[in-house]
Amino acid sequence: MVAMLAIFFCRAMTAADRVIVVPVPASLRDWITFAGSLITLAALVVAIVTLRWSVKQWRWTYFTKEWSTLMHFLKDDARFMDAENAANYKMAFAGEDRMKYDVIARLCIGYLDDLYFLGSEKEMCTWFRGTMRLFAVTHRAWLEDNRDAYDPRFYRFISSWTKSEQ
Repeated sequence: MVAMLAIFFCRAMTAADRVIVVPVPASLRDWITFAGSLITLAALVVAIVTLRWSVKQWRWTYFTKEWSTLMHFLKDDARFMDAENAANYKMAFAGEDRMKYDVIARLCIGYLDDLYFLGSEKEMCTWFRGTMRLFAVTHRAWLEDNRDAYDPRFYRFISSWTKSEQ
């Protein structure tokens, strides 16, 4: 039995060295090449769609994580998120509190700025609506005073959105 397997194995090894040529008509070769090209093109399209979807998913994961980090940061300084104090922040906060408020307002508006410039205007008005209300409406006065620090398109977008929310 072992001898028989050894002979079979040796014949298989020598058969692998020989090239087996199957005659294929030229028209069939053209169809095979065409089908192969279509399959390659389809695989490329699927890869591009998958890449785009992955980048979009990464972006939402990143922004969700950043939102969570910002909320943890704001938890200890919630008084800076009070809309009445923020509307009159120059009078409400002085000294070190004013510096803290400036940092928090900049973080909140900066988060919205990042969302805007990654092409998320639609999501900002739908999925991130609560975040827009919390950040943009609360820190509207600060943004008015620091509008030169941001792109005019972003400022116009936020201004028109906050006016529509009143």
